Amino acid sequence: MSFFKIITAFFNGQVKAHTGQFGEDVVIKKLFDRKKKNGFYVDLGANHPFLHSNTAFFYHKGWRGINVDANKNSISLFNKIRKKDTNLNYAIISSKEYAKGIKTIDLYLPDKATGPGGITATASVKKSIASERNFIKKQVVESIDINTLFNAYSIVEIDYLNIDLEGVDEEVLFDIDFSKFKIYLIAIEDYTANINPSTHSNITSYMIKNNYDFTSRVGPTSIFVRRDSFDYNKHIIKN
Repeated sequence: MSFFKIITAFFNGQVKAHTGQFGEDVVIKKLFDRKKKNGFYVDLGANHPFLHSNTAFFYHKGWRGINVDANKNSISLFNKIRKKDTNLNYAIISSKEYAKGIKTIDLYLPDKATGPGGITATASVKKSIASERNFIKKQVVESIDINTLFNAYSIVEIDYLNIDLEGVDEEVLFDIDFSKFKIYLIAIEDYTANINPSTHSNITSYMIKNNYDFTSRVGPTSIFVRRDSFDYNKHIIKN
C-alpha cells in the first residue's frame, strides 16, 4: 500500500491509529459529531504539524484553525504542511505580563533540538522550568496574551482549544474571558499528581466553576466540555 493510501485510510478511520502523543485525539474526536466537517480549533504550543499533534486529525477531516508556537522552526513546518491553517510564531504569556508591556520574551531551549526539523517540544519561556531542564540556550520571541490573540483574529467561538505551553498552561487558561469567548472543548496539560474528583486540581476546580465538566484524562492531558453545550445522553457536543 502506498504512503498516500495509508494516510488516506488513517484519516478515513480505516486504520486505527492516532497522532496525539498519548492518543488524546482518539478520545477528543469521539466527543464531536463524526459528521462535523467545518470545525475550528486553536492549538497553543502546537509544536509539530502531525507528530504528537492533537489537532492533525481534525485538519485532515476538513477543520481549520490557528496554530501558535514560540519555536520558529515549528511554525515553518506548519506553513509547509498545514497551509490552510493560520500559523503564528508567538510565545503565549499571561495577561498580567502582557499588560506590563512585555512584548518579547526569552524562549529557553536545549543545546540541540530533540525533535525533527529543529523542533524541541520541551522548550519553555518559564525560567524555573528552563533551570530544571538545564536549558541555557535562548532566543527572543514575540509574545502575546490569549485574549489579545483572540481579539486580533476576531475569535468569539472555538470548537476545540488545545493548550500545551510547558509551564504556563494554568496561567493562560485562567486568563480566558469565558463571558466573551465560547469554547466547547478544552484540552490542557495538568501535571497535578492527584486528579481524584474529591481532590480537584486547581485547573479542574476552575473549569467546574466556569461551566465545564471534566470528561477524560489521557496521559497528562485533562479534557473538559462546556456543560450547557454537551449532550450527556449521546455523549457528544451539541454545536
